Amino acid sequence: MAVLGPTGLVRSSAAWGDAPAACPAWDDRGDRFLLLDDVGDPGARSFHLVEPGRGLEQLDLPFESVGCGDFVAGDRLVVAESAGEPDEDGAVWTVGIDGSDPERVYTAEGCNPQVGGVDPAGERVAIAQTCADVVSSGVLVIDLASGDATRVVSGHAALPTWSPFGRWLVFGLIPLGQREPVGVWIAREDGTGLRQAVEGPVSFPGWLPG
Repeated sequence: MAVLGPTGLVRSSAAWGDAPAACPAWDDRGDRFLLLDDVGDPGARSFHLVEPGRGLEQLDLPFESVGCGDFVAGDRLVVAESAGEPDEDGAVWTVGIDGSDPERVYTAEGCNPQVGGVDPAGERVAIAQTCADVVSSGVLVIDLASGDATRVVSGHAALPTWSPFGRWLVFGLIPLGQREPVGVWIAREDGTGLRQAVEGPVSFPGWLPG
């Protein structure tokens, strides 16, 4: 995986250490980003804050196991805490970049949530969740202030990202009742306008600057 910044290629993830990296997320200034250790054991994963040209710092967050995350604003993050077993509950939290003031925003009953991205206004986070009940799996949008969840689509979904103006989401998806491969789909926050944009196999689409 290569990490791209506002001015182009920053560095290959192979340079970050012994474990491969996943889920790069830039802050709103575009001068630092998060990387997650992409290891099989959720309890062994940790976030690194990377400032190009200045190195990286491992973050000490108060969670036993973590999935992907993103910046909310300034020095605050939104992070997915993974469930230990298929019938346990995962959660989405906001937390200071120094591990301070953790606040549970959303509990995913019987699901493992993964943070896709925060909208440009910093008010909503789009997540993909995989659940013991497949009907509950899919893409959701969580209001960071209230914790209210809006379902976008059900199915086996890859991480959703927002369009530059926050009007659309793009994500990988196998809709309920269909088989692989994963295709690229887009939809509005409320699920309207849902349509396939690219046939599979593709999993983790993103938006290019307009």
